[in-house]
Parts: sequence; C-alpha cells; structure tokens
Amino acid sequence: MEGGRFFSIDAAAFKPSRKGEGDFYSWQLYRWLLKYPRLHHVYRSENCVMTGTISAHPQLYIGKYSGGRLCGVQLQKLCTLNAPIRPSITRKPPFIDNSWVDVTSDFFNEYRQKGVCALYGDLWHEWKLSDSEKERTCTRCNTREEKIVKMVPHTSWKKINALRTT
Repeated sequence: MEGGRFFSIDAAAFKPSRKGEGDFYSWQLYRWLLKYPRLHHVYRSENCVMTGTISAHPQLYIGKYSGGRLCGVQLQKLCTLNAPIRPSITRKPPFIDNSWVDVTSDFFNEYRQKGVCALYGDLWHEWKLSDSEKERTCTRCNTREEKIVKMVPHTSWKKINALRTT
C-alpha cells in the first residue's frame, strides 16, 4: 500500500533489451521484480543504518517495510552486475527515527524516464558535448545540462621571506 492504495509494478515494462545485460534498464532490478513481485516498494533512508548519523547521500532500498524491519536490499547493491538476487532483513536501529520513507511511485516514475541514470545519477551519465561545448546531453537518458561559468573573487596570501630585525 502506498498512500492508502495498492501500487503494483509490471516487471515487463522494465525489461532490458538484451538478456543478461543492463542497458537503459537494470537487468538485476528486472530479475528482482520477476522473482519478488511483492517486494517492489522503494524506500529512501537518509540515516546511515550502521551509525545512525544523517548521510549526505540518502540510500534507496527495495523490498517491504513492516514492523520496524525491512525485508529487501539496497538498490545500488542489487543493481551491481552479478549481485545476489535475494532479500535480507534489516532492522531499524533504535537510534533512528522515521528512517524509511516510501518513495515507490516517485522512484519508478523517474526510473521509467531516466533508466539506470535514476539510480546512479552523475556516476552513470554518459555525456556528449554540443558543438558549441556550452551544453551536454546524456546519451543514455537524454538529460540536458547547460554549462555555467562563474568568476569567483578569491583572495589569498603569499608568504614573503622577511628577515627579523632585533
């Protein structure tokens, strides 16, 4: 259930074009959706599960959260080639409050548009510069960016060798 309604995923909609290889979509995520159709919810955690500190890079997990436990796997680890396709149980440490946020519909809407780039962002984009070199476009997901150059004033101090007089 998400927002009081059932949210289902059609695994066939995310099938890569080449068997055993990820292209626009992840082969591993496709296999997960086929093998565990009931463990398709995606959760974001901004807390490091090991230390309880807030992470600068929130992690995504896929599975099912219930009763303070997540039966699933970290999404980026799952999508690593030849990663095991099996869930594990992750308990919410007592020092973490509200650590699992259900982002299933948002994630799959973005994944439908950007493919694997939705998982890895700048680590996965394959950029092609425009002829003017003022824009770049990802050849995988068609994300376009414009180059912005900012001139930032910078003050620095340079040491001088002055003799000390006494």
